[in-house]
Amino acid sequence: TLLDVGCGTGRSLEAILGKASKAYGIDFSKLRLNEARKLLGQNPKVKLEHADAESVPYEDSKFDYVISTLNTFGNFENPDKCLDEMLRVTKQDREVILGVYSQAALGTQLETYKQVGLTVEHFDGEAVYTKEGLVSRRFTREKLKEIAKKHRAKIKVIELTPISYIAILIKQSPDL
Repeated sequence: TLLDVGCGTGRSLEAILGKASKAYGIDFSKLRLNEARKLLGQNPKVKLEHADAESVPYEDSKFDYVISTLNTFGNFENPDKCLDEMLRVTKQDREVILGVYSQAALGTQLETYKQVGLTVEHFDGEAVYTKEGLVSRRFTREKLKEIAKKHRAKIKVIELTPISYIAILIKQSPDL
C-alpha cells in the first residue's frame, strides 16, 4: 500500500497505480483533490482524502511506501512535523520517498512562480518566499542527511535532475 502526502492533482498516483495494490492520497487543497478525482476517476484502488500533512489520518505503520513528490515536502509549513507523520504511518524498514528541489533550483523556482502569478517577496540560500505565503525550500545533500538523522532514518539521496533530488528514507526501529 502507498500514501501520497500532498497528492495535489493526482499525477504521481496516476503514474504508480499499476505498481500499488492500494493507493491513498491526501491533500489540504479541496480544489486539487477534485482535480485528482477527475484524473483518477472511480478507481477502486485509490482513496483520496482531505487532510493536513501535519496530522495524517491513518494508523501507525499502515503503509509500505509514503511519497511526497514534486517538491511538495519543501513547501510544507512545518516539514519536520510532516516527516514525523509520514514516518509514523510507514511500516518498519519501509520507505518514505521525497522529491525535493536542490540548491541549483533557484532560477527555476523564480521563473515558475512568476509564470503562475505568485509574487516573490525575497529569497535566500534555502528558500523562496512569496507574498501569497508560499515558502519553497531547496535542499543540499547534507541537509537531507541531517533531516534523516534527526528523524532516526537511513537515507539515500539520488540526483533526479540537475535541480532536484529524490531522498529515500528508510524507517528504522525506535531502539536503533
